Amino acid sequence: EIFQDLALRPNGIKCTTFGASRIEYQHLAMGEYDGKLTIIDLERCCKPASDDGKENIFDSNQQRGEIFSVRAHNGIVNAIDGIGGNSCSIGAPEIVTGGKDGSIKIWDPRVEYAVITLDPDNSTSARDCWAVAFGDSYNSE
Repeated sequence: EIFQDLALRPNGIKCTTFGASRIEYQHLAMGEYDGKLTIIDLERCCKPASDDGKENIFDSNQQRGEIFSVRAHNGIVNAIDGIGGNSCSIGAPEIVTGGKDGSIKIWDPRVEYAVITLDPDNSTSARDCWAVAFGDSYNSE
């Protein structure tokens, strides 16, 4: 049922991660073909419309379980990764995206803008960014 609701999104989903979400929250971060970064709460994504058990046809972002949505890139979001959730309990949850526009951006879902942006020198000849990843470099003390 969840996958059917996600498939009905107006634009396709290119990449996803649970990396910035704690297990108990079940927040899925998605990079979309139209350049959007969206985080949805899978618990709220599919709620029945009535007592008959039929799924709701969602007509607003809040009802679809969206908790964060921004225009991340000019073009497709090719790659995504997250940290601060499942992988470690140190630091804020952060998401990194790489796009067709050649830029790499780091997002903190608590604010609606990229906290770090790495843009290519000349955007007219920029190449796609195909892979992004957070490392495992934090202080364990």
